[in-house]
Amino acid sequence: MDNIQDLCKKILVGEVSFSEVVKSEREKNIFCRNTNDFELQLLPQDVINFLQLYVSNKKTDAEVKDWALFLLMTDAFSTPDIETDYFDTLWDIINELSSPEIDGKLTKERALKYISELKTL
Repeated sequence: MDNIQDLCKKILVGEVSFSEVVKSEREKNIFCRNTNDFELQLLPQDVINFLQLYVSNKKTDAEVKDWALFLLMTDAFSTPDIETDYFDTLWDIINELSSPEIDGKLTKERALKYISELKTL
């Protein structure tokens, strides 16, 4: 089995889903607690790439939600600098993707809007 850092990288690019890696809430908690020993850079292009998988029907809205929750739950992902121009926008979009119950169901139109917004950063 891959180490946790490699699994995080695979989840980030959509090679595996978070729900494939962990099957229970207990496993999620253990997995996420073990991600603070390393740091992976999160860039707007990472979110664009994942949203493009959704737009091309390779990922479902549920998979996008799980992916966004994973990014929020782990300590492994960070932006290069909190002062970067894209910091707030990037994390705002990830937060919205993680909470369709609050922010509304993800649609292709909304995903394309996010992609367009992220490309301007």
